[in-house]
Amino acid sequence: MRPFAPIGLVPDGGATWHLVRAMGYKRAYQAIIEGRKIPAAECLALGLANQVVKSAGFAAAVLAYAKGLAERAPLALRYSKQLARSAMSTTLDACIREEAALQNITIASRDSREAVASLLAKAHAGLQGTLNATSRDPFTVIRKEESMQLGSSISAVITGGASGLGAAHRAAPRRQWREGGPFRPERREGRGPRGRVGRCVLPRGRDLRGPGGCRVCQGPRCHWQERILVNCAGTGNAIKTAGFDKATGQPKHFPMAAFEKIIQINLIGTFRCIAKSAVGMLALALEQGERGVIINTASVAAQDGQMGQAAYSASKAGVVGMTLPVARDLMNEGIRVNTILPGIFDTPLLAAAPEKVRAALAASVPFPKRLGHPDEFASSSRR
Repeated sequence: MRPFAPIGLVPDGGATWHLVRAMGYKRAYQAIIEGRKIPAAECLALGLANQVVKSAGFAAAVLAYAKGLAERAPLALRYSKQLARSAMSTTLDACIREEAALQNITIASRDSREAVASLLAKAHAGLQGTLNATSRDPFTVIRKEESMQLGSSISAVITGGASGLGAAHRAAPRRQWREGGPFRPERREGRGPRGRVGRCVLPRGRDLRGPGGCRVCQGPRCHWQERILVNCAGTGNAIKTAGFDKATGQPKHFPMAAFEKIIQINLIGTFRCIAKSAVGMLALALEQGERGVIINTASVAAQDGQMGQAAYSASKAGVVGMTLPVARDLMNEGIRVNTILPGIFDTPLLAAAPEKVRAALAASVPFPKRLGHPDEFASSSRR
């Protein structure tokens, strides 16, 4: 408190909030206006500090304390912290209900069973923060071997699979199958430009702006409900917000129809596919604790848009912005949602650009100075 009062300032950084809760109003106010230095022993007595350690033994004390925490049940530590924070601003009844809900989760956890068994056997428990695979806890921590595994029984849907990043995702299962992978591609069947990968029908040329644009499979030929959705469908344009027409010299602005088209396809189309796929996944049984996963494609332009990319950047920023809310909407149902922000990739959309433009874009990449390969993006989404 010493730096504030003597120079006519008030505490900042939340110091007042912490002091009032730790010391009470009167003591906190006294400490603030007096501006005195509070000794370590007094801080410990007032609850302003949890532990007092001499500077010479600080590093050793911190390591010892961290080691002790690491040997405790991670789930219990996490939920205890959640409860303690919640208890500061909630009622007793609400706190009891939250304690009961979290206690049900920890009791059903593998950590709890291992800890009880180790206690009875007087042995050390190797706790890893693991819940039962069937738990509906929104913060489930699942070991790698318990996560949903790709196989011939898993269906995947890839939007925009006709070319570019989406086509790379289509090609990956075929390549993996040739190399002994578990995700078996199916032969092309039926009429029309349709390719099947795994147990997934990938229609080409669908317009995601309409309600029927993301209906991947319908009718008697319909395969299983997908557990994986990869949203790669998208488009872009390069138009300045306002400028002068090169032909007439007259001022003009970004055509609203062109702006709305990009938003409809890249943002609304992506969400439409998410919603349709997710509602289908809800009918699936849990597979190693999961119902499915949704991977969206945004762009580095969502955070670093260039000249002429107002519509494209807005659409991709929207995809990034909705990722966390959608993930929270679906977390209790065992559906994971992620979004990848790729940089500049060598796709058919970019192939139409002049070679000088392509070279300049490649040179703008920090390292390595080249365009990304679509199969590299497909590889990142499989991890």
